[in-house]
Amino acid sequence: VGSAGVANVKTGEAMQPDARLRIQSNSKTWVMAVILQLATEGRLTLDDTVERWLPGLLPHGGEITIRQLMTDTSGLTDDNVMVAAFPRHLARVEDPRLRAQLAALAARVRANPAATVAPIWLIRLAAWQPLVSSPGSEYHHSNIGWNIVGLIAAKAGGKPLPVLYRERIFHPLELERTSDQPQGVIAGPHAAR
Repeated sequence: VGSAGVANVKTGEAMQPDARLRIQSNSKTWVMAVILQLATEGRLTLDDTVERWLPGLLPHGGEITIRQLMTDTSGLTDDNVMVAAFPRHLARVEDPRLRAQLAALAARVRANPAATVAPIWLIRLAAWQPLVSSPGSEYHHSNIGWNIVGLIAAKAGGKPLPVLYRERIFHPLELERTSDQPQGVIAGPHAAR
């Protein structure tokens, strides 16, 4: 219907009403909606643990619930914290093969900041980090936790997360031009940095 602002700060190109945008953390409402639908259907409970759905993913997976992940009280660190001090966090990884894979991935991202990184890599790095606090004891935002919620939703829903979004959110709400593209090139006209 309308738009305001610019789509490209450098060129001053005007924002178009049909421009696509990454909604970043607002997508957490999508995964929360899917999880709550799955809970309503009896396919999971908010008090299920990470270990219940993703055995062996986290050393504290038996203590961390879906509810704690979705309320940022899991005690897990955040990806931004790990990236900001990557060498220190990488040094905690005792598995030499994983440490080498993570170092190679970091080098690839340094060489190409637009490179896509599957969330599982940051989750694997986070698994070697100490908890920020005991699960359920205090608020600490964790994108890692939200990525784990997405993995649980996919497993409980029996389909990849983008398919669950499309079937459970986009189609029912007739969001014909909405898609899940958290990384990489945005299809169609879009805002640029």
